[in-house]
Amino acid sequence: MRRSLNISRVCQQALDRQIRRLHDLPLEVERLGRFLDRMARQQERESRQWFQHGLQEARDWLEHEASYAQVRLLGSANAARRLRRLLSAPPGPLREGLESRAAVADFDRDGYLQGWVAAIGAYWQFLERNL
Repeated sequence: MRRSLNISRVCQQALDRQIRRLHDLPLEVERLGRFLDRMARQQERESRQWFQHGLQEARDWLEHEASYAQVRLLGSANAARRLRRLLSAPPGPLREGLESRAAVADFDRDGYLQGWVAAIGAYWQFLERNL
């Protein structure tokens, strides 16, 4: 049987197939790169959207419900500590916002919370400069 097979030809065909696959690979890498770019843009867009939701809800809370003591406690902390304080004792609207969105498939919890952190920091800086 071995004598009837042209091993050289079989090996050459296998090598040719592998070379064709490798030549096609850059196209695949390019396609994957485009896919990755599109997913990154979508993720950024969704994150920005949830940040804006958090920012707006925090502004509403700050402007209509928050006490000076709450704003001072949260606003005077650095961003990391502010986030920890918000999570350990969330204001009602934040707690409700997190609970109501927990099951939402595209909910970006971190982006939403960062919106809260940013709004409180900005409002506290405004108070410090103007009070």
